[in-house]
Amino acid sequence: MKRVADKFNIIRKLKFNHIHSLKQRILLMMMTGIAAWCVVLFVFYSYLIQGVEHNRIEKVMNSDLYHIADQMESSYSELLSMSQQMLSTGPVGRGFNKYLSVTEHYEKIREAEDITTNINTMAFSHPKATLLGYVKLNDRNEIVNSEFTTMPVKKAEPRSLSSLIRMGALTFQGIHVTFNALSDREVISVLRGAKMFDGEYLVYIEQVDNSARMITDISSLRKIPYIFSLLNENGAVCFSTNETYFPKGVQVALQPGKLGELGKYRYVVAKSKFGFYYMLTVPYADYFREEYHWQLGTMFILAMGVASIILILFLFYHFIYQPALFLGRELEKVKAGLPETLLYHTNIDEFDDFMFSFSDMKKNVSSLEINLRKEECECRQLELEKLYYQINPHFLMNALNSLHWMALKNHQKEMDDYVYHLNYILGYSLGKIEKKATFRTEIVSLEMYIELQKKRYNFNVWLDIRIDSCMDCPCARLILQPLVENAICHNMDDFGNLWVTMTTNGREIVIVIADDGRGISQISSGEPVEISSGRMNKGIGLRYVQLSLKQFYGDASVFEIQSEAGRGTTVKLVLPVMRQEQRNA
Repeated sequence: MKRVADKFNIIRKLKFNHIHSLKQRILLMMMTGIAAWCVVLFVFYSYLIQGVEHNRIEKVMNSDLYHIADQMESSYSELLSMSQQMLSTGPVGRGFNKYLSVTEHYEKIREAEDITTNINTMAFSHPKATLLGYVKLNDRNEIVNSEFTTMPVKKAEPRSLSSLIRMGALTFQGIHVTFNALSDREVISVLRGAKMFDGEYLVYIEQVDNSARMITDISSLRKIPYIFSLLNENGAVCFSTNETYFPKGVQVALQPGKLGELGKYRYVVAKSKFGFYYMLTVPYADYFREEYHWQLGTMFILAMGVASIILILFLFYHFIYQPALFLGRELEKVKAGLPETLLYHTNIDEFDDFMFSFSDMKKNVSSLEINLRKEECECRQLELEKLYYQINPHFLMNALNSLHWMALKNHQKEMDDYVYHLNYILGYSLGKIEKKATFRTEIVSLEMYIELQKKRYNFNVWLDIRIDSCMDCPCARLILQPLVENAICHNMDDFGNLWVTMTTNGREIVIVIADDGRGISQISSGEPVEISSGRMNKGIGLRYVQLSLKQFYGDASVFEIQSEAGRGTTVKLVLPVMRQEQRNA
């Protein structure tokens, strides 16, 4: 072991003992950095260009094909869904069967109008659908006529189109020119056999296809001349954006997700969930053009890296090394005791200000300690105030609860009910009971509040609650009581009327609170005014409801007030229905 250590020391002395100055070490660092940079780039080039880059291009092609296929999968799924509605078991198909079975003239006209309405409604809900309807077949399986088509139809045989795959009576067809007589756009379609009341029919539905435009956009973005093709379940080409190189019928080896080679082209294939295949192709030269660009880029990076190292070392020498030498000479003067030594003038602010920073740091640390102690005292005071505000409502609820039992013990039913209602309302508003606010708890709290107010005022109330399916849906806490209180205490006369209506369509709950009082003075036009407009922000209750809805629903709720002098006020809330799992998410 000693001999090995001696040999190591000898080698170290031979190599580094003659490097004493900082300048020599800077030059050594520069040469070492350039050599290391060249080695790193060589390894980077060898690994990335020959391996990773090929995988990257393959992943890019698979990713681009996935986006195109995903759009077409969605379109075919819509076509399949529409075709199911037009079968004899679907809503449109049942109406068509009824139309075929009736014999009375006026009833047949009415059924025809219903079918036309249903088909137009379905077409309207699928704006990309360009043509749909029924095709009548005779006993020889020949086309007789078309019925209930959404557009005029060209004279053509839809069964003559190339089929991607047949699944029983259902046929998926590739991209072709539309049969719509008013258009020449490219579409995709499905053809489906359907047995109706008077014989066999074909359900034909087509939809606009944007894959060609998508291919153009992706090719422009990638700067790669992509060719997109549709293959049937056996791998034969049924459609291609460049039929010169990939005519119909060309057989392709199916290897989904893997890069394939077909002549002077590289391709990737993705399988549809319906059983046929999508293919994206790129010419061989364009495939390797990316590698050539990477070679040029690597050489450019190498040159820029070397230039950057040289520039950095030059700047380091000029701005750090020379001032350090000057500082060293000044320190030597201090050591020698020369009185004319100027220690803090090196033309580098950091060196000159180094010693002066200590006193500033001490002052800052002392100031921070004082501020920290002050903040700690403030935090303790805030904690005490928080506990104080929690104790007061708790004491008040306990006192009301004691009054409730005293009234119950003395058989004072009216006083017992009043205190019970008041205690419930206070506990609910503070969140002490009913931890999770729902429309059911809001309605219970509202009913108790109205019962209390009816003991003070003589007014009529009509409650119309029709939200049985949404009673247990979560909502903001205490949003109904302030609105009713505003109507009873500020808007209505002594013998007024109050209407509270709650309805739902399954997606939204509409709450309307109306009175026939004197109205709100700030609103005189009678037009609906949003509370967020700032015209009603002076009311504490209305302001609270506004903030609660904003915090709970964001911008999804509507809060409007409509008031007319002498005729009353109407408050309208439109709240989205939220399930418990949505609120938790």
